[in-house]
Parts: sequence; C-alpha cells; structure tokens
Amino acid sequence: MRRIYDPQNGSDVTATVQSFLQSGTKLVSSYLYSFSCVNFWDSNPYGNYASFCFTDAEAPLFLKYAQLTPNGASQLGCWGGNPATLHPTGLTFIADNISHDKLSYGIGFEDKPVEITWGLNSATRPYSALMYNTGSSAQYWSAISDASYPVGLTLKQALAMGLFTEAPFWIHSAIFTDFPRLGGTFLGTALMFRGFIRKTAATASQMKISLASLLDVFQSVQIPTQTITPNNRTLPYIPVAVSPYADTGSDYISPVFVNPIQLQITTSQAIPAGYLQDCFLSFNPQGYAGFSIFKSGYPTSPTFRIQGNTAGPGTIQIYFYEPYVYPQTASGFNLYQQQTTAGGPIAGFLYLPPPEFSA
Repeated sequence: MRRIYDPQNGSDVTATVQSFLQSGTKLVSSYLYSFSCVNFWDSNPYGNYASFCFTDAEAPLFLKYAQLTPNGASQLGCWGGNPATLHPTGLTFIADNISHDKLSYGIGFEDKPVEITWGLNSATRPYSALMYNTGSSAQYWSAISDASYPVGLTLKQALAMGLFTEAPFWIHSAIFTDFPRLGGTFLGTALMFRGFIRKTAATASQMKISLASLLDVFQSVQIPTQTITPNNRTLPYIPVAVSPYADTGSDYISPVFVNPIQLQITTSQAIPAGYLQDCFLSFNPQGYAGFSIFKSGYPTSPTFRIQGNTAGPGTIQIYFYEPYVYPQTASGFNLYQQQTTAGGPIAGFLYLPPPEFSA
C-alpha cells in the first residue's frame, strides 16, 4: 500500500487509513495536480519559483505537507525573497475541471506516461501561480499576464508555447472519510505519479498535457553504448551557464523589447556580428544574481535561442528564431553557450568531454 501522509503535519497516517478500510468504511477521494517553474513573467531577478496547484475536488484544498520525493512528506510553501527561499506557507489547490487518464505501473525501466485533460479556455486562468509576498508574509496569486510580451499572456497560451516543458509534475490522491461538503475529514494524501511535462496540445475548450515519468530518461536520452572513462554527463546535453562573452551583470544592460523576435541591448563587449548565433538567453534570474542550476524538482527558467546579432560595443540588436517572453521588467539577463569542459573534447568525439584520468 502507498504511504499516506497527513496534509497538515506530514505524519504517516497509512495505518489509520487502513483501519478505516478494514472496518468497512467507504472512503472517497479526489486528485491533486501541481507543477512548478521559475517565475519568468514577473520581475524576478533572484529566480524564485512559482507553484501551480489544482484539484478535481468540489472546493479548494489547503495542504501544508505532501510527498514530493521518495523520502516521505515535504513541507509545502511559496518562494520569495533575496536569495530565493521556500517559505512554509502551505499551498492552496484550486478546484478546476481537470482529470487524467488511467494510471498504470510496472517493474523495471518502462516509461508509463500520463495525459492530463484540463478544461482551460483562452479567456480563463489569467492568473498563474502561488508566490510569497515578502511585504505581507503571505502567499498571493501571481498573474502570468504581468509579462510585457506577449500582451495579455494566459496560462493556456504559455502552456501551448512550450514554456513549461520539462517542468516537474505531481499527481496526489486526497483521501476523505466523506465528501468535504458533507463534513468528511481530510485523512491524507498519497503520491500517485511524479514526472515532468513533455508536450502540450490546445483546443478551443481544453488543454492536453502529456506527462513523461522519471524513467523516460532511459528511452529518450541517447547515451553512447561505450564510453571512455566518462566525465560529467550533464554538459553535452544542457547549455553551460556561461557565454562567449562573460556576463558579469554589467556587460549587458538596458534590454528593450523591440518586437516578438528582436531585443535591443547595450553592451560594453566588442561582440562580432552573428557571434551569438545558437546561444541561449533567459531573463530570470538576472545575470548579477547567478544562474539557477537545474536539479530534480527545480527546473531552470525558459531559454530562447538566438539566431543572430549586430556588432558591439554599444547598442546592438539580438534576433531570435522564435517569439520570446519579455518579463514585466528586466535590467539584465543570462547568456548560455553549449560547450565542452576545460581542456577540450577528446579527439574524434566532438561532444564528449575529456576523461577524468588520462595516460
């Protein structure tokens, strides 16, 4: 039986729920859906995370604890402040028209994907996620429409644009002695699925979100069948948090939105025309606050691929392959380039980092 945790204090209440079932009590349940990402639409220089929380229950549910990892219940809360910090505020799951297909499980490395069906339409959900208000020491709803571009951005549009791809996603079962409207007691929650958003598809009345399980890495990541004294495996697949011209927080300033694929900046660097092609740019966290390193459950903010640039120093133009999201305000940004570790690649293996030991 899955472990069940009290939503208010995080204690293991599996035995209590079992005793109800063994006594013949018929319990009722609903599902909780949550995902998170770096807030990329507000002024968010320190890379605070935003939490998206919904339920198919009849009314909103408030939780202080839930199982997010294999290590028991975790404190839930909102991010805010400098530096980015998790505050133990708990999280409110908003009642909505949301469901998923059948959950299936197996033994071994087989990926068991899940599809979410969410009754979003373009006019609803202008807000986005729960954040922490440092001034009032409370959680608040952060409006995704705060972004300067696209104007009036909605959660549905952002999902369709792929801005939440790879965001971690959790599905929990919430267990009650009876329906809450009939006075039922909220016994606890059990983790049913943990994975990440792989792709989305939108219609006029709903959003389809395809989730991949954590085991998807064994099917989708192409790792050589033979490796030569392997080093860190991250760098060949994720852009390194540096650029051809180091961003010290003052090298690139005064970004100005020009149009959906063009950004104007001021730089002190003598950048040749076209040199930034195929680099990546993100606005949050900003350059002087440091890069938000990817780790399980905490993805990096969306990055936008650069097609080209005019020459610096001075005011230059940056051109993107596709439309980007310009946040509420921005005074700086990060540039990333995919590259190998110091010392250069192994001869004949352009994307394989050098070994930890050599003859």
